[in-house]
Amino acid sequence: MKVFFSIVLVCAGITAGRSLQCFTCSASSGSCSLRENTCLSGITNCQTVSSHTIIDSGTKTLRHIEQRCENPSEDVSLSTGRVFISRSSRLCGSDRCNDQTVAEPANTTLNGLQCFGCFSPSMASCLANRQTVKCVGLENRCVNGTGQQRLLSDIGPDVVFKGCASANQCGGRMDLQTLGLLLSDLSCCEGSLCNGDTGITTTVDPGKGDTGSVGGTQ
Repeated sequence: MKVFFSIVLVCAGITAGRSLQCFTCSASSGSCSLRENTCLSGITNCQTVSSHTIIDSGTKTLRHIEQRCENPSEDVSLSTGRVFISRSSRLCGSDRCNDQTVAEPANTTLNGLQCFGCFSPSMASCLANRQTVKCVGLENRCVNGTGQQRLLSDIGPDVVFKGCASANQCGGRMDLQTLGLLLSDLSCCEGSLCNGDTGITTTVDPGKGDTGSVGGTQ
């Protein structure tokens, strides 16, 4: 009996001390090459991060997926009319459970909020091209901000924007460089159309013109 309990205790010790095994990869959706990785001690989850960037009403759609050992990553969503960006993460708790190579769909369900939107090289251009954007998913704030971008070739790296945003982007800097955007000087407000004038004549959904599907071509 003593021998039996000794074996049980040894096995329990081995299990408790064993590190989690997770897949790692970072690439375009559908082309991620999974590699097995041993996580650091104390890591209890594997993680999948799905990202979407939709440009000019679905003219260009980028999907990125990242697999890794658990690393804090906030879900974010931003709609400006010309650009829609979404990032979401999912955790699982068993060895090699994060084995998908295709990004999960972005949340493009309309939530009732509307904000003024633009994505331009200057404030004057932003105001001249502003429109009304229908917010989706996590986007519960209207936002004004500046940043740097590498998404649109017809404007420079510096950008001024208005749009819909998730609340966790407010009041600080948001690094979305893997999605082509670094946000800074963010100012948020609550309530429809609280981030600008009311002289707007155009209404669009993220990744959608007046016709077509929300989120653009899949």
